[in-house]
Amino acid sequence: MLKDKAALAEASAELTAAVNVGNSYFTEVALTADIQQGNCGAAVLVERNRLGARTLLSLGVDESEPLIDAVKNSIDDNDLLAEAIKLNIKKNLYEQLANADNDVFGLDDETGEAKTVDMTAFIKNPNIYAVDGTKDVTEENIPGWIYPEGYKKPGKFTAWTARNIAGLPEDCAFTTYFGDARMEQTIEDLPAGT
Repeated sequence: MLKDKAALAEASAELTAAVNVGNSYFTEVALTADIQQGNCGAAVLVERNRLGARTLLSLGVDESEPLIDAVKNSIDDNDLLAEAIKLNIKKNLYEQLANADNDVFGLDDETGEAKTVDMTAFIKNPNIYAVDGTKDVTEENIPGWIYPEGYKKPGKFTAWTARNIAGLPEDCAFTTYFGDARMEQTIEDLPAGT
């Protein structure tokens, strides 16, 4: 039982921290939601898979497919789900491109511009979120990105929102002063190679 002031203060601080994360974690994850800079919580974690589901829909996959439902029900950055999405994007592209009469990269009827296929799902953490918005730049805190030797790491700051809630995944931005910084990733499983 919590009877003394110190124990109550500690328990209150822990509860407040959990409530702060919970209040900000459950953010918009609908497939039709617009990408917003400065998102946090589930919205940043599911962005890659949400964009992958949109790509599948644009390639003619039916919205009732189990893979699309899995994306709709996801609230984290699920690598297994991302692999299934990427495999399905490649399969659908290959099937369509095998048809000589395909229109995958034809002209858009409305704009007259060449059609494109969004391959963002092949990038780990494309919107660049930090697992914990209060922590620094590391490969664990900003998954998918590496920092090659010979370059400085960029400095991280939580942009647009300054929530500064420990444990809350959040979009972030970077800065460097008086020097170069570099972060990169190699994408090896694109339909046309690396």
